[in-house]
Amino acid sequence: MPLPYFDQFVLAAGGIIYAAGTNLMSKKPAYTGIYRHVGYAALGAVAGKYLAEYRIKKKHEKMVFIEDYVESHPEYFPESAPLKWKDVFQTWHPTR
Repeated sequence: MPLPYFDQFVLAAGGIIYAAGTNLMSKKPAYTGIYRHVGYAALGAVAGKYLAEYRIKKKHEKMVFIEDYVESHPEYFPESAPLKWKDVFQTWHPTR
């Protein structure tokens, strides 16, 4: 699972970079019009919030679909006996 505020941070930073880039492309100092930086950062943060919610919703829908498929087709997913540690590890004979 990604970090909780990763999308918001990345898109807010993208908004700031966009504002600075448009200033530089029009041959102005990057920090000119600081209100645009704040506005684009806020817009990016809001877009990041909705993007994160959309990703979580899609992941949830996918998991519900998979769980429903597994429950409705038990012949494809037989119950296996729990493994014991002696079955997981191979025998070890130290060489001395």
